[in-house]
Amino acid sequence: MERIGRQDREALRELYRRHGARVYSLAHHILRDSSRAEEITQDVFLKVWDKAGSYRVEKALPLTWMLRITRNRSIDLWRQIKPGVPWPDDVESPQPGPEDQLARDSVVAGVRDEVSRLPAAHRNVLFLAYYQGLTHREISRRLGEPLGTVKSRIREAFQKLRKRMSP
Repeated sequence: MERIGRQDREALRELYRRHGARVYSLAHHILRDSSRAEEITQDVFLKVWDKAGSYRVEKALPLTWMLRITRNRSIDLWRQIKPGVPWPDDVESPQPGPEDQLARDSVVAGVRDEVSRLPAAHRNVLFLAYYQGLTHREISRRLGEPLGTVKSRIREAFQKLRKRMSP
């Protein structure tokens, strides 16, 4: 990220080779549309190029940061192209290659284990935000809790997960 922040094109190519498929897979997973997933992937790497100088590793790992951008942009696009259509509960999983699947399974198991250790209130808001794609305001309405409480719980959940999962 430091090299990309200095406008090193080769560093961006390397980052794309390493994580482009994951970014695309997440966008495709959310949008179920190849051309729009390609569009989102391009947008994400353009944002990385533009914002790499302000990237801070203590806030998130590069892949985590890029996947968060991907998720947010994909959901925003979903809502633009399908206004009023509820977020699907049955989003299909993308089909990564065998080595990606093995690495993903390992990471997923670790994340699930750590998420299961969170208090129920933290687990609930994460589920609604990241698996059902609800905004903070929608979560607040659904749970009947203040918006500030929802935001605090999401932030606290991430802080706990980051602390538990950091090397």
